[in-house]
Amino acid sequence: MKPEKVFAIIDSKQEKFIQQLKQLVQIYPKGEEILQRKVESSLESVGCEVEFLKLHSTQVQLHKEFAVEEAIDMTKRIHVIGKIPGSGDGKSLMLITHPDADPINPDDWSQPLHEGVVENGKMYGWAVADDLAGICIMTGAVEALNKAGYKPKGDLYLMCASAK
Repeated sequence: MKPEKVFAIIDSKQEKFIQQLKQLVQIYPKGEEILQRKVESSLESVGCEVEFLKLHSTQVQLHKEFAVEEAIDMTKRIHVIGKIPGSGDGKSLMLITHPDADPINPDDWSQPLHEGVVENGKMYGWAVADDLAGICIMTGAVEALNKAGYKPKGDLYLMCASAK
């Protein structure tokens, strides 16, 4: 499979992907569960087997992480994991992103926070770059690979982990 074919598919779906990102920006203020349900739906639409998990941060195994238990918010957070099974002939790959959970300070904003305004080729909205765009990039890339006929040899995991 030639990468040019995948890039052409991505280019042809640019407006669709922008609308998906805009939709996530608009859903964001409705809460973590509604946003993660939308992510779950997006993962299912590209062929993932999906797990929707509510976990305390301490239930996630840390390996060489900077977080200590005392600094972790003990609220159960929502994590969505999609899996596209591979043929078994290759290594697995996991792509991870997160919807931002930082408090919103709108004082310095000149655009509405939750509309996904596009101006001069840039989208403005809360969490666009950190990291709602990453969610759309993951699912958009998999959609393009699927359309191009790519079948992974190893399992492919797409994860949207709540961050705080």
